[in-house]
Amino acid sequence: MDKEALNRSLDGTGLATWRYLERVDSTNSEAARWLEAGAPDICLVLANHQLAGRGRLGRRWHTPPDAALAMSLILRIPGDKAGNRFENPAALQLLAGLGAVALAEVLEDLYGLQAQIKWPNDLLVEGRKIAGVLVEAHWLGSQLDGVVIGIGVNILKRLVPPAETLLFPAASLEECLQSMLPDRLAILRSLVVKLLAWLPHIDTVEFLSAWETRLAWRGERVQVIRMADDSESGPIVQGHLTGLDASGRLILLSDAGEKVLVEAGDLRLRPVG
Repeated sequence: MDKEALNRSLDGTGLATWRYLERVDSTNSEAARWLEAGAPDICLVLANHQLAGRGRLGRRWHTPPDAALAMSLILRIPGDKAGNRFENPAALQLLAGLGAVALAEVLEDLYGLQAQIKWPNDLLVEGRKIAGVLVEAHWLGSQLDGVVIGIGVNILKRLVPPAETLLFPAASLEECLQSMLPDRLAILRSLVVKLLAWLPHIDTVEFLSAWETRLAWRGERVQVIRMADDSESGPIVQGHLTGLDASGRLILLSDAGEKVLVEAGDLRLRPVG
């Protein structure tokens, strides 16, 4: 990415500052190092090429040069003039939804794509994973010091690994748009603006509704499988996905008619059938 173009794209978005690296192990790791060194609230790490990008459960996130959007937003504790935005512990879980909702709105606004959120943190277009969000909390002893929201977006089709190597079907924006190439800088600017616009409102009914209405397989029968590394270890919870509670937990209606609340964690969500 050209630094002058980046400056123009990020100017006026509300970021305190940002760092761009041509190559990095992962933007979340770089953000953690910056946070430990005293990064200010609301700053951003960007990279053109990740050598060790990762998703949930430590899975590798493939990020070759010039083909993806790889970024991590740093939020310090306590918050800025809005006060401590993480007084409610549930807010940490809602941050995964923040990244997904913001990106879904960007793709809808810029390209008319109808994206769905595979709870808690993946974005699907036409049933294929196009982006992921990884939220990591950082502590100083028992005191929460900050949070990093990592977002990876598949931009060009050449970065998508072969289907046989994937646990879930994946796609790129280039494939979904077909007739045009996606603009990384336009997506970046719009995404930062959306993230910062929603951030003070993640504990509101409006935010929860924006997340819930985009849930993949809402109203359908699903199963939630607890994972150990990349192997299924159970137990399996099945039921109809009805929505989210105020903390961002998934609500399933079991076959016995009981409401089951599912916490985000080392889980795999899949439709049944």
